[in-house]
Amino acid sequence: MGKYPFLLILLISSINVYSQRKANWEFRFEFNTQMIPGKIQKEQNSGAYLLDSAASIYKVFNTNSGKKIYATAKPGARAGIKYNYPVGKHLDINVGLLLSNHNFELRSESFSFLTDSAELFLQPTANGLYDPSSGKYYKFMRGPGTPILTGPFAGITIPNPAYRVNLTNIDFPVGATFFIPKTRLSITAEIIPSFIVRSVVKGRNTTDEITWVDLSGKINSSLIWHGGAAFAYTFNTKLSVGLNYSYQLNRVELNDMRTKIHSAAVFLQYGLKWNK
Repeated sequence: MGKYPFLLILLISSINVYSQRKANWEFRFEFNTQMIPGKIQKEQNSGAYLLDSAASIYKVFNTNSGKKIYATAKPGARAGIKYNYPVGKHLDINVGLLLSNHNFELRSESFSFLTDSAELFLQPTANGLYDPSSGKYYKFMRGPGTPILTGPFAGITIPNPAYRVNLTNIDFPVGATFFIPKTRLSITAEIIPSFIVRSVVKGRNTTDEITWVDLSGKINSSLIWHGGAAFAYTFNTKLSVGLNYSYQLNRVELNDMRTKIHSAAVFLQYGLKWNK
């Protein structure tokens, strides 16, 4: 019986030695390329304008209208420290504290295009202009003889003000790393709450392509959530390199424009201290 406490102490000591040998702090630097998807907001509308007041003949039309949002991203960077702690032979959990920077530009344009039109007899009512043949109501748009659109598929596109955005975030990644047996490769999955600590927004109007003016309006979001995955190659107990991809789970909002920031990165990690 006396040998079992000794074996228990030996087992605990072995686990502690294993943990101490593997647990470490790392400095991490990454250079990323951001990917910001565009967006199209579309809706269908209908209306009518008067052609002949005596005969109550109206020009009725249907349109597709909305807004196209374009986003242009620039390279960014992130740096900080991470702590790795083993919970199994091939598995680590890790936490980090990193400072990141994002730069991008948001542009948009409003559009309205005619899809079809016809000349109909309409009856003015309290609910709008009523078409007895179809039972549909149309909204009155203009005065007599004043068409808002011309041509069979005519339309209009109006550029809106553009914005340049610079974000500085503090990231707190929490994840797990699996080391592929008998290789120097590892795979990491993580969730990243990111707090915006500084946002600089500049804007320009639709005609001035050069002058950008500082705006008092800031990004509406203060907390961004990312999901991330990484693939790394370890050279030795201190140095590793890898590829990382992060996907933003919620949207960054600026006035009436919303977008997500995704990024693909190349990173370098260097062990600051390795306990043996």
